[in-house]
Amino acid sequence: MTLQSWWDAGSRIKVRTHQGEAELFVWEAGGGPTVTLLHGYPGSSYDWSQVASTLGTRFRVIAPDFLGFGTSDKPYPHPYSLREQADLLEQVWWDLDVSESGVVAHDYSTSIAQELLRRGSSRVTSVVFLNGAVYPALHRPTEGQLALLGPHGDELVALIDETIWTDALSKTFGPRHPVTPEQAADMWRAFSVHDGQRLAAALLHYVADRAVDGEAWIDAMETATVPIAFIWGSSDPVSGEHVIAEVERRMPDAPVTRLDGVGHWPIIEDPDAVSSTIIDHLC
Repeated sequence: MTLQSWWDAGSRIKVRTHQGEAELFVWEAGGGPTVTLLHGYPGSSYDWSQVASTLGTRFRVIAPDFLGFGTSDKPYPHPYSLREQADLLEQVWWDLDVSESGVVAHDYSTSIAQELLRRGSSRVTSVVFLNGAVYPALHRPTEGQLALLGPHGDELVALIDETIWTDALSKTFGPRHPVTPEQAADMWRAFSVHDGQRLAAALLHYVADRAVDGEAWIDAMETATVPIAFIWGSSDPVSGEHVIAEVERRMPDAPVTRLDGVGHWPIIEDPDAVSSTIIDHLC
């Protein structure tokens, strides 16, 4: 499925943000129990396209672009917070009449899933986490992210182009499945549409959010009453083996699936393994 065909197959849902109305792009397909796929930074719902196509044969699949990402609205300036993104997701569920859903969260969205667990959301029936800072103190930002988080972050945003962005992105993929030029081009297009690159620093607000809410989110994950599982690319330099080892130490009963040679993007690097493992956890 091409990026354009993914966008053509989706719809737009009106939501109320902390600053007014906006529209979110939402891809939906399939039938049966609902599973909601949540993307990472600096990705979009399209990162899930290969996984979603497989899951759609057995589930009702919902995959939104969060505010500021993909082809959803990208207000600027805007205080992009993880709590707000959780609020918006709950509005999407309300609009789509979702009473129960499994949640599969990658990277940035692992914190959103933890926030939903902290709220005790009755809609969440299970959570599968993939390569994210579920223990924020172990997060290893890339060099580019560190620069954007610095005092000159807003100025550096103006220098980002496809070449710089792709070079940084490629370093987060694993040795078994390096990013292809076509994949990188699609990810750049989804990131930069509607001048999205100007939000590169603003969307990193999640780092500050984790500093405030991280301990509560960890507690919610570790004490969750719904099934929790982990699928992890162990060659991820950002949230790889060092994070999943901590998961196994602190949550010894949680199922863990390691994908050797896979980096930060298991949903792109090894979608077949991810899809089959998600089905095992949800069925």
